[in-house]
Amino acid sequence: MSNKLVFVPLAYKQNYSMSANMKVDNDTGIVVYLKNALVSLISVKKYNTGVQVALVTNFTVPNKFRNIFEKNDILIFEITFDNFIMPPEFKWSLAFFKILALEYVVKELNYDYYLELDSDEICINSFDDMWYELNDKLLMYVSRFRFNHSTRKLYSDIYCNVYKLIEFQGRISKTGGGFIAGNKNSILHFIDECNYVYSYLKENVDKLDKNIGDELYTSIYYAKFSDRVKDASPYVDVYWTSDFYYVSTNYKFDAVSLLHLPDEKQRGLLYIYDYFMKNGTFPSENLMFKYLSFPNSKRPFSIIRFWLRIKRKLIKPR
Repeated sequence: MSNKLVFVPLAYKQNYSMSANMKVDNDTGIVVYLKNALVSLISVKKYNTGVQVALVTNFTVPNKFRNIFEKNDILIFEITFDNFIMPPEFKWSLAFFKILALEYVVKELNYDYYLELDSDEICINSFDDMWYELNDKLLMYVSRFRFNHSTRKLYSDIYCNVYKLIEFQGRISKTGGGFIAGNKNSILHFIDECNYVYSYLKENVDKLDKNIGDELYTSIYYAKFSDRVKDASPYVDVYWTSDFYYVSTNYKFDAVSLLHLPDEKQRGLLYIYDYFMKNGTFPSENLMFKYLSFPNSKRPFSIIRFWLRIKRKLIKPR
């Protein structure tokens, strides 16, 4: 049996929003998420032998998808969404299931190391070396938000209220980004703190900004226990591939292992799912990166730069 578990959590509740990044009804949305999760977990298996992968849900997976998951040796755990619940009017209310799913796997399943991913991530490299980082640290993705970013301010205010930090003048970093990894003891410590934070959220739910998400928990933990956490950015990065186009060539150079693709839920990841279902394998890397709207990894030709190089050779320095 593997001592490492990689899993994707998926939650469904009637009248709850599936995703702020995906404008579809819930029944359509859950199908999209199941297809995304299949791509994510199979990609992890492709590059990481000896790792067990799983789906953790609060609903009964339809037989059509259950058969596909089981055929590809993906475990399915169905649990009750009975903790870390936020009202349906909260923008990211279903995302809080991630904390509950993490609590479930670490308390109920016997593994040494755990990695929780969002469904809209795809693995492109092994993360064998990542596990060594988990001997004494949690790994969380630290977002590159400036001091004045609204989310950092919002989470900082709640952080101060939870721990009654009257004199705190800083801003905590936003962490999470669909990546939490750690050993059993590290994650148990994180979950204990999450339960403490949740007790505050429950008591003050009417006063809370409805834009808070599950990353509030990771951000608060990173601020309070920074000596226990490392940044996961060597292993994962977030890419925005719609009108807001924010990408990097670190899928090729100093390559990460995981691509987090919030804009590709209904596009690139579904193309890859369809390709896999038809061919039983993933497309070539070059084709896959085209599906995902990634830039060419080679430096583009620049006429101005070319002219400056010629000019430099022709004109002698004074």
